[in-house]
Amino acid sequence: MKKVLYAGSFYPFTDGHKAVVERALKVFGKVVIAVMVNSDKFIPESTEERAEAVKKLYAGNPDVEVVWDNGYTADLARKLGADYLVRGVRDAFDFGYETKIAAFNFQRTGINTFYFLADEKHKNVSSTKVRQRSCT
Repeated sequence: MKKVLYAGSFYPFTDGHKAVVERALKVFGKVVIAVMVNSDKFIPESTEERAEAVKKLYAGNPDVEVVWDNGYTADLARKLGADYLVRGVRDAFDFGYETKIAAFNFQRTGINTFYFLADEKHKNVSSTKVRQRSCT
């Protein structure tokens, strides 16, 4: 069974994120979800609070572990013994952004990144849009 790391700021953790976890479980068997700090985003909830919310979603699922960290994803992946990194991609813009991050992570650790393309019902799901809808 391979262990993969799925990292993000997850503010909030959306149905699109859940879909990536479900698909990764089918392929790899074990997923570690890492709730991370993103200094480019203002997030009023602490990393620990966001991680606790995700832990509640997967309580009782032994194949999903939830952690939080404030360092580089690649370093956490190496520390946890992850075989791969996993990312969700909605469109070409996401792919361009994600390939830069994947290249950095690979150069730093030699760990490859696998992409899951969003299905049609999740192509327009983003944490930003979910937050905007909850404010209206």
